[in-house]
Amino acid sequence: MIRAEQLGVEPNFFMSEPYLQLSNVRVEEKKGWIWLTDKRWCLFPPLPMENPGEYPDVRIWALFKNDTVSLNGHYSFLDWQYVFDPNGFQNMTGKHWQVFRKNCRKWSKNNPGWKYENTPPSGTDAGMLIADWLERKGGSALDPELLARFAYFEDDKNIFRKFLYNKEGELMAINAWDENWKYINYRICIVNTDQPFLDEFVRWLFYTDLKIRRSGKFVNDGGTLDSPGLERFKDKMNPIEKIPLYSWIK
Repeated sequence: MIRAEQLGVEPNFFMSEPYLQLSNVRVEEKKGWIWLTDKRWCLFPPLPMENPGEYPDVRIWALFKNDTVSLNGHYSFLDWQYVFDPNGFQNMTGKHWQVFRKNCRKWSKNNPGWKYENTPPSGTDAGMLIADWLERKGGSALDPELLARFAYFEDDKNIFRKFLYNKEGELMAINAWDENWKYINYRICIVNTDQPFLDEFVRWLFYTDLKIRRSGKFVNDGGTLDSPGLERFKDKMNPIEKIPLYSWIK
């Protein structure tokens, strides 16, 4: 991570200390190159140290932005990366905000007395919400165990969370995020799927949060996980960039 920042690398969604630690990856350094690996993949392109030798013979799970112009080989589309400016969510003026502006206000109007705070729920309540959300999402959620640890079951000072409760004190949603040197990484938006328009409201809460705004960073909101519905949803949130992310198999 230090070397990537020194080289001015454009970090992708998976480049943060909490994500990498929870993913149990290991560092390799050979012939003047350093990289991260799991059992099957080199996670990101190897980075040169001093006097690098021949480029490592690896296959890369997630390239950096614009890497396809500098490498030769076979590419496979991995996912999109959506980048948002939190300032855009403050007023949401203009026709291009019309759909999201209207929808993000519906849940709160029908549910007065809600609270959005740092106070965590019980493990039972969090577990039930996460399990129900994962069941509804089916196979579209990336690594359910990792997701659950990010959402609640991991005590890490570099993972930030806030929780939405209705007026009865029932847990309605969880937001979780971390960051790297360039971006806030919006990791988790888990909602009670029986609540119409709750997803829009919870995302609006995240982007208008004072902590997010004060960071001065854009937000990397990840991809779509092969879900056309999620892609349409994020397109309507007016990203400032929609970046294709590729894998590379030499």
